[in-house]
Amino acid sequence: MILEKADISKKAVLWNLLQKYLYEFSVYYQDQVEDDGNYAYPYFDSFFTEPGREAWLIRKEGKLAGFLMMNRYSEMGEEIDFAVAEFCILPLYRKAHLGRQAIEEIFRTHRGRWEIKYNRRNPAAEKFWIHVTAGFQREILALEDEDRVICFRND
Repeated sequence: MILEKADISKKAVLWNLLQKYLYEFSVYYQDQVEDDGNYAYPYFDSFFTEPGREAWLIRKEGKLAGFLMMNRYSEMGEEIDFAVAEFCILPLYRKAHLGRQAIEEIFRTHRGRWEIKYNRRNPAAEKFWIHVTAGFQREILALEDEDRVICFRND
């Protein structure tokens, strides 16, 4: 597994992967496509211009296998170092523990206060995030609807 920083040269690749992810998530959030056939993502360009936002491509044996987008936006209104904005492993790679490997590498290289939001209507995501944060002293907080936020420190 290799994490590759998604710089501006990878913007179109990340956009394409993000669209597949947003399509998959439309089951949980009832999002509609725009007139151009894409799902809206208002802050996408900011991941290439604003400090505090990062995007990573996840590769397995050289092939694209997923992506991770991070920012510093706190769902709880707290001061944090990192938040997982979006995280996706393509279906072909989900049973290979690639997601766990990728996020554990990110946790090793990004120390501080974290927030991770997930929706309980997505049981695979809930199970994944509970599992990969089990080694940290964490708090799981309820937001509206079925959204939850895991808060923890890893420094």
